[in-house]
Amino acid sequence: TIDKEGLQLDLNGHTISASEKFQKNSDNNQNHLVDVTADGVTIANGTLKAGSNNNHTLNVWNAQNVTLNGLTLDNTATYGGAPLIVGASDVTLKGSNTFVTGEKSWYGANVDSREVSSLYAGASLTMAEGASAVFEGESPIGIYGENTVNTQNPVVKTVVKVEFEKNTSITSDIPDFVAVVYAPKLDGDGNPTGEVADADIVNPGNAGLITDKDGNYVVKPAPAPQPQQPAGGSSHKHNYTWQHSDDEHWQYCADCGQAISNGPHTLQWKDGYQECTVCGYRVGSSTAAAPAAQASAPAAAAPAAPAAPAAAAIPQTGDASNPMLWVVLLAVSGSALGALVYTKKKREE
Repeated sequence: TIDKEGLQLDLNGHTISASEKFQKNSDNNQNHLVDVTADGVTIANGTLKAGSNNNHTLNVWNAQNVTLNGLTLDNTATYGGAPLIVGASDVTLKGSNTFVTGEKSWYGANVDSREVSSLYAGASLTMAEGASAVFEGESPIGIYGENTVNTQNPVVKTVVKVEFEKNTSITSDIPDFVAVVYAPKLDGDGNPTGEVADADIVNPGNAGLITDKDGNYVVKPAPAPQPQQPAGGSSHKHNYTWQHSDDEHWQYCADCGQAISNGPHTLQWKDGYQECTVCGYRVGSSTAAAPAAQASAPAAAAPAAPAAPAAAAIPQTGDASNPMLWVVLLAVSGSALGALVYTKKKREE
């Protein structure tokens, strides 16, 4: 327990871990590897690794101006909880911090308002400029915001706040990962009301976050590498056609391999199916996609963009007929007709 105001703990690359002899308390909610209960505390440059008798790895309780810098918070072996709990506290992440969850972990970081000494206190988690957060392990939820006290006393307004300063980032290779989720508001009996609890998320775009269909914040997919430009550079005239996957579309130049206009489908309902208003991709109809539109533009007008996936098929466009074939056939027919007339006249003579 760190209860001394202003204490700075530099682990210098070392690890604080729980031994097998770490005993559970009678109250399982207090089974934390490290507790911070004082203002102005800094923990940096190392690893906190909880054990099988721990709940949370690092629990910050009723403490303001707490800084975590360059930490790995490992919750892999615990019987529950999360790598980081921000309870009625103000925590700032600096540098690169990693949150590791196990099979029984709830999520990477929990930010929740609490009742402290009969008073209601909010909670905030801030990623400082240039900071990064990496989420590894099992839990598909990165940051979980939970406002547990505002419905008990409507006069008092408490807020759960998550803020992203400039050039911050959240990354994870966990399937179906969601970066930020807010718990639903509860009624007096503790049942969900269907509304999101009072919360505030500031500048999520600074961390590359976008909202999904449920209003949660997810990491925007990274674009594919840009292809090399052909010799001649700006003199090349692009010949773009629309291509698509199930989730997004792009314009592709078959001559040089450049792709532009990457973006998600914008679907609208029609007769029994949905159709993208941009590229014509269809969902729920016998036709997988509407005919692709073709657009030509000079290179100067085409912004650099990711390459289309190699496996994507290139739609065929234009007139497949061959006009020269008809010219040749017409000439042959004319010659044959002329020869026939000439032979008939010679016989008559």
